[in-house]
Amino acid sequence: MGPLDATGPGSLMTFDGSPVELSWVIPSNNSKGSANRQLRFAIEPIDPRTGQLLRGDEVLRYLTSPEGSMGLVKCDKTALDWSIVTQKFLYSGSDDDQIDGDAGKRFFIGFDFERSGEIVLKTYYLPSPRPMPHRVLRGSLYPTTVNMWDVDYRPLRGLLTTLDPTLIKSLEAMISYTEDAELLSKPRLQILSMDCVPNEVNRLKVIAITWIISNVQVAHHLPQLYCRPTRGSSWSDAQSAFTLGGRLAPSKMGPALARLEKLWNLLFPFANTASNRDLDDIVRPEEQILDDCHRGTSDHPNGGLLYYYSLVPGTDMVLPKIYLPVAFSILS
Repeated sequence: MGPLDATGPGSLMTFDGSPVELSWVIPSNNSKGSANRQLRFAIEPIDPRTGQLLRGDEVLRYLTSPEGSMGLVKCDKTALDWSIVTQKFLYSGSDDDQIDGDAGKRFFIGFDFERSGEIVLKTYYLPSPRPMPHRVLRGSLYPTTVNMWDVDYRPLRGLLTTLDPTLIKSLEAMISYTEDAELLSKPRLQILSMDCVPNEVNRLKVIAITWIISNVQVAHHLPQLYCRPTRGSSWSDAQSAFTLGGRLAPSKMGPALARLEKLWNLLFPFANTASNRDLDDIVRPEEQILDDCHRGTSDHPNGGLLYYYSLVPGTDMVLPKIYLPVAFSILS
């Protein structure tokens, strides 16, 4: 997690730059047993000597070695295949052990504590921001196939063909939705994620966001390609992105939408589903002055809605999740 003197870049995982996030899975009502909760945490790995960010493949090699795993990390023979392929797809041409402090080539790793006592790893890759034209001409940045905040998901077909060609069926639904959505409402690519499990039971997770960005940022990012839209955090926006504009099976999405609507109205009575007000357009007095560590940046916006789409091999299913901005939008 880096040296105590906090040298090097701050993490993009959190608003204050801390390189760790904690979470747990609350089971459904039919889960049995007293020890049925799953604890999890994720970190952005940082060299304790230099404070610089570390490459994903180096971290994975260590954590799955006899020394690094301490006999606790579960890693089957093909469990790292998807992660290594994804890193090469996003960051081809870069062989440095450490990475620079911008948003490009950044890597998070998650640790899921299983009831068996084993630890299962998850990997998260942030694509590089799209370089400005003059930097491309000088050759100072490596070209990438997809970039952070892109809205064109078609280049991901190449990655999915290598991971598992059956994933493309699910991707096509996302491509169809983003092609039809208004430009500023398209979910913007932020993270590609996967579990460190055998290929046949893995899934690709595409994380995207919608939020308001400045005109300068629009000029840099709009011409090209997890999923944050540039604008759109009303109930109708959430409903549309959550169902991919109705492309996901209504019979399965109906109950989920009903529960989501109930939760939305409880959290955001000032922007309830009937009013359809945009969360980002409503600033309460206590939010007008934010300390520096909670101000959004172009790399880590603090508004908008975050979407998480799981693509499952062998099916055309897209399993959606939505992350609601409770830190800045709820009443207390």
